[in-house]
Amino acid sequence: MAHPLSLRHPAQLLDGLGKGQAALIDLGILLLIATPIARVAFALIAFAIERDKLYVGISLTVLAALVWGMLRGG
Repeated sequence: MAHPLSLRHPAQLLDGLGKGQAALIDLGILLLIATPIARVAFALIAFAIERDKLYVGISLTVLAALVWGMLRGG
């Protein structure tokens, strides 16, 4: 599956934002992708602070699945 070049290279995304191109949509897509990943990461930190081993394990599993899916491309 092909991804737009600006989504693969953040420097080009930022350059496109400076030129007023449609890179704003690409930035929105990246933020939508990053939101659930950040949410799970923060939950993992909160459960680790509470020393809740069960939910730390579950959060790690979910975070690993999210990252694996993102890096694998599908």
